[in-house]
Amino acid sequence: RRRFGDYILDWIELKPKVQVYWNTVLQILEGHSAGVSSMAFSRDGKQVVSGSLNKTVRLWDAAMGKVQWTLEGHSAGVSSVAFSRDYKLLPTLRVSNYWVAEGEANILWLPSNYRFI
Repeated sequence: RRRFGDYILDWIELKPKVQVYWNTVLQILEGHSAGVSSMAFSRDGKQVVSGSLNKTVRLWDAAMGKVQWTLEGHSAGVSSVAFSRDYKLLPTLRVSNYWVAEGEANILWLPSNYRFI
C-alpha cells in the first residue's frame, strides 16, 4: 500500500477502502509432516504442487487451500516439483546418495561442494 500510494490518480473519486494494516498471508497450506522444499503454481494459478522432505508430493486447490491428492512412495525427500506444459505430468526430483534422481533413475552426480549437509 505504501509502495503504490503515490500512483493513485487524483481524478479517481471512489477509492477503495483499505485497512491500514493487513496480513499478507492469503492461504496456509497444511498437511506435510516435514519441511516443504519446493512449490510450483499451475499456469492458470488454480493449483499448487508441493514437494516435501517427508517423501510426499501434494496437489492443492489454490483458492480453497485443500489437498486434492497426495503422492507417496519417493525413497527420499522431494527436492523439486513442477507442472509440465500439458498438465499430464508432475515432474519431481530428489537428492539421494550424492545423486539428483528422477523416479528411480540417477540423472546427475553432485560434486562435494554442491551436496546438502
